[in-house]
Amino acid sequence: MDPDKNEFEKATTFLRRKVRELGLPVLQSTLQSSISFLSPETPENIKGKKVFLVSAIGDVAGFKQTIEKMGCKIVGGKDFPDHFNYSQSDWKNVEALSTDADYIITTEKDWVKIETFSFSKPVILVEVKVDIQPAEKLDELLECCL
Repeated sequence: MDPDKNEFEKATTFLRRKVRELGLPVLQSTLQSSISFLSPETPENIKGKKVFLVSAIGDVAGFKQTIEKMGCKIVGGKDFPDHFNYSQSDWKNVEALSTDADYIITTEKDWVKIETFSFSKPVILVEVKVDIQPAEKLDELLECCL
């Protein structure tokens, strides 16, 4: 077994036990990444393609790992600080750096900041959905706070 995974499982078990001892609810979340329906391509069409990653998010490593799992060949990337406000000039720099790529891939979070720009190459959006279980418990917790 992977030592890091084993340590993670031990920590998770310990935390769940402690939280239950306190009588608090335990919710579990999973992230699911996919190509956005707004994108010009499907995951099958970009497998094996050369891509350039652009993001202004906190977990750049997770974003890169997601794209690698999709089977893309990452030929470069440009990371901006989290919540960065792009300018058209920033985007021109990105395009200059991405000449070897077939596509530029960014997040939906970043897309809303660049969607009005002009693009010289196709931009693919990756969306992340959060699934929280048990959903009923989350609803119950939120209802008491609203």
